[in-house]
Amino acid sequence: MVGLALAEVVGVVLLLVVVIGLVTVLPVVLVEVVGAVLLLVVVVGLAVVPLEVVLVVGLVLVEVAGAVVLLVVVVTGLVTVVVLGLVEVDDVELVVEVVVSLVVAALAVWDVVTPPKINAENNVTPK
Repeated sequence: MVGLALAEVVGVVLLLVVVIGLVTVLPVVLVEVVGAVLLLVVVVGLAVVPLEVVLVVGLVLVEVAGAVVLLVVVVTGLVTVVVLGLVEVDDVELVVEVVVSLVVAALAVWDVVTPPKINAENNVTPK
């Protein structure tokens, strides 16, 4: 259930981004597909796999998908805005906003794909 809730949150955020016109509909479709897959995993997995395993897998999938979709949203938004000529590239505020968004999205992806470090006592340390 937590995985589904996270998928819905990501979907709502992406829907808001689409509504204000920053990107096309592709990221929303991706989130809906991820949500549908998670729903199938939870529904089918309840009978086959313990619920804890399903929730952990769902959380990991949503976290990875959320970070990747965030990166796709930012890149797609940048390409859409520039290609369609909706704004001038000389707009400094837009360029700064896009660069910051790209950095945040890249850091989110990096945070998800990098494993935690392990110290000398075999304890997991923060990244």
